[in-house]
This record gives sequence, C-alpha cells and structure tokens, in this order.
Amino acid sequence: MPVAISPATRLAVFMRALHSAVGLFAAPWLLIAAITGLAYAATPQLTAWWYAPVTTADTAGAGASLSLTRQIDIARQARPEAGPPVALRPGRAGETTTRVMFARPGADAGVTTAVFVDPGTGRIHGQLAGYGTSGALPIRRVIDKLHRSLLLGAPGRLYSELAASWLAVAALGGLVLWGQARRAPRRARAWHRRLGPWLVIGLLGFSITGLTWSQFAGQRIATLRVLAGWQTPTLSAATASSTARPGTQTYDSVLATARRQGLGADRIEIRAPRGNDTTWTVAEIDRRWPSQVDRIAVDSVTGASVAHSRFADWPLAAKLTRWGIDGHMGVLFGWVNQLVLAVFATGLIALIVSGWVGLIQRRRQTARMTLWHSLVGLTRRQQIGLGVTFCALAFVLPVWAASCPLLVWLDARAPGLSRLIGRPSGPPAA
Repeated sequence: MPVAISPATRLAVFMRALHSAVGLFAAPWLLIAAITGLAYAATPQLTAWWYAPVTTADTAGAGASLSLTRQIDIARQARPEAGPPVALRPGRAGETTTRVMFARPGADAGVTTAVFVDPGTGRIHGQLAGYGTSGALPIRRVIDKLHRSLLLGAPGRLYSELAASWLAVAALGGLVLWGQARRAPRRARAWHRRLGPWLVIGLLGFSITGLTWSQFAGQRIATLRVLAGWQTPTLSAATASSTARPGTQTYDSVLATARRQGLGADRIEIRAPRGNDTTWTVAEIDRRWPSQVDRIAVDSVTGASVAHSRFADWPLAAKLTRWGIDGHMGVLFGWVNQLVLAVFATGLIALIVSGWVGLIQRRRQTARMTLWHSLVGLTRRQQIGLGVTFCALAFVLPVWAASCPLLVWLDARAPGLSRLIGRPSGPPAA
C-alpha cells in the first residue's frame, strides 16, 4: 500500500525540482549576465581613464570660461557640415571639457557626435560618438550592449530579460529550500546554502531593476506604472510663446535662467528647440546621491521658465525606479556602489558554480525528480494555485512565461544531463 505524502512535502519536492531545473537550463544565462555585469561595473573608471585626454580640460585654462556660444562656434569649425548642435553639456574650466553634441546622419536615434571643447582655452580635445540619454562613450556602450543583448541587437535582449526573470525565481526558490533544509549537505552545497541567503536581497534587486528596462516586461511594467500614476513626470510647456515670433535665447542665457531656477548641478544638459518645439530644455544629469535630475523648459522668446520638474516632487515609485536603475548601473553611490555590484555579481557566479557541483555530487545518492513529475505530484489545489500565479505573472513577464513550457520540456527530455546528475524518477505516490 503506497504511503500518503503530505501537501507540504509535495510542494517541497516541486520547489526542489524547479530550483534544479533553473540551475541546469536558466543558470547559464544568469552566468553570462553576471560576468558581463561585472565588466560593466568597472566601466566608469575604465572610460574615465581611457578618454581622459578628451574629457579633461587643460589646467592652463583654469579661471574664466569662454561663453557657450563661443565654444559652439569653435566646435562647428570642426564639423562645418553638421549644422547647429542638438545638445550641449557645459564643462568646467581647468577640470572638464564642454561636450557639444551634433546629430549623426544615418545613425540610430539617440546617437550623436560630440566635439569636446576646452572651456578655458578653446582647444578641441577630440570627437567621439555619444549614445542615449546618458551620453555613454563607445567603450561603455559596447560593454553595456554586451551585458544587455550580447551585441545581437533586439533579438539578443531576450537573453537578458530571460536571465532577469529567472533570477528572481531562483533566488526566492532557493530561500524557501534553505528554510526547509534540515541535514548538513556536502561541501559544495554547503557553500551554496550559506551564500544564498546573504545574496538574495541584492539578486532580487538586480532582477527587478533589470526588468524595468527590458524589452517586453519593461513595457508591461511601464503600463502598470502609468495606470497607478507612478510614471516619471514629464515637462509640459503649453504656455510657451507663439512660434510666429523668432527665438532670441542662446545657450548662455538659457543656462543662466536654469541657474536662477535652482538647477545647481555641475552636470547639465541643454537642448535647443527642434522642429515645432518652442522651448529649450535644461536637465540636471547628475545621478549620484543625492540625485540631481531636475528639469525646466525655457521659452525661446521671453527666456522665462514655463515648466519645472523637481525630483523632490516625483512620486515615490518614480524615485525608487530612478534610484534602482542608477544603483543597477553603479552610478548612485560611486565606487561603493560599484564594489557592491561586484560583490553580488561574484556571489552569483559562485552560487551557480557551487550549485552545478552540488547537482553532480548528488547523482550517485538519489534519483532526481523531474519538474514535470513534480508538477503532476502536486495536489489539485496546489496545481490550481500555481496556475493562477502563472497567469498573473505571465502578463508582466511574457518572456519568462513563454520559457516555462520549454524549461519543463528540456528538463524531461535531456537524457545526457539526466544521466549526469541522476536518473529521473516518477511522481510521488498518491
């Protein structure tokens, strides 16, 4: 007569099978994300060192700065075919160069050519491509794309979204198994169990913040934020003057207006009106703690501030999103932030490797329960609860949802791996 198995035991068997399956078939993507993320965490120092001749101003020019208008004229001499700049980031005489950003014909949206002008001497230090709203320089951009898409473009972004999705499942599942464990495991699994609880908060943070700018889940999360009123506030300049009157403002006058309105960050980006726009925009771009990301819109005729977005007035959810992304990128707390990222990325690598070693060590001890058999072995109520949870998460995490059947199939149909880590067994007895 078969021995009855309690619902709690059935659920524990399922959690163990799920964690093993994730370790076999999703962990390779997590390992790639951890290694490339470790490289990305070092990019601030790498780019600062590599591009120092371009971004660092001459000390001989310390003191009074040339006007922004004059610096733009100098930059346009280097690129006479480029037309007016699309944006400008003022430098500090004797410290940093001014970045005059021109449109890059034929390039993707957000890609510019930046001419670096010394604000003190007027010397051009060089020209580089800049990418995105952050203005990332080429080395940082390449490592960022490697981490985000393996340099494969939009199709490659599926890998990072898959990794971010399964990372949360692996972390929470491992925490549950850690709470259930009673006997002392072998050395590799002991390291796995000891590291996991210490890393779970950081791993969940990686997962959540990574998903916010992923390709598909990011769109769903953005939709939910809009519905909840948690989106990042935008500038509205409906009160700007009519376009029938010519603009009279310059980069210098707009910067002066921004300073009077309280935008005091050293890192500022100014954008001139484009197309049918009638306003200039000035944005603080210093994402280090405390965040300085206020923005204003300035009327192109009167020079008055017609809209102001203050970070202090943002909804808490928008602030948390900003802080989370900046923390994920390693810029929120400087080198301390980067060190924390390196510790968690290294810890994730250690978890994956020790988990694989532990699975191999188990192959001679016990038969391995496949994920499909553990699903069949759940009670009807547990299966219904799992199905409802899956449907709810599938809306937010479509790539994860699409990968779940594939995970079950691979776990059941990979004979080579099954023989490596242990023979598969059937479902629990009724």
